Amino acid sequence: RLGQPQDAPPWSLIDVLITLFVLLIATILLGSSLALVLLPGASIALTLGWIIGLAVTSAYILVARRRDAAQMSALRLEPMTLPMPYLLLLGMALAITADVISLLASQTILPVPVLAGLSLSDPLTWVLGGVFVLLVQPLGEGLVFQGMTLPWLRARIGPWPGLLLTSALYALYYYLIFASNLAESAAAY
Repeated sequence: RLGQPQDAPPWSLIDVLITLFVLLIATILLGSSLALVLLPGASIALTLGWIIGLAVTSAYILVARRRDAAQMSALRLEPMTLPMPYLLLLGMALAITADVISLLASQTILPVPVLAGLSLSDPLTWVLGGVFVLLVQPLGEGLVFQGMTLPWLRARIGPWPGLLLTSALYALYYYLIFASNLAESAAAY
């Protein structure tokens, strides 16, 4: 199915760029700044900031795309075929597999950047970290990259080039928001 051409979604390149801009501004500036002002010095501040930012981004996409049925259906929000507990277990299994591969390749495990600074003694921070990693992050980023960006790029430049460019944009996004945090986490370990 990936190699097959896709119908163009009912939004433009400008809509995709605005959505990517909203994602960056909401996660980096709005959410993180708000959380750091409300909870200065707390280990939970960045995680809470990213939760706020991705929630704002998700709300923006859902409100902006619900103008008509064609736009909502183009996001491909379909019911899941697997039950949620299986999907959560699958996600955790993939994360552990990635950590083991990282351990084998580099002889060290780098923590998930968003969880790296969390206090081990405060269960609330781990609950918020879990909510972020298992719910808010996949939903927000999925809407931006798989819901908006990928369909538009696949329809305009082809299935494989669209997938590769979307993956590159996704990697760039991760680099922009996690690079400094990952470097600090790696230095701490």
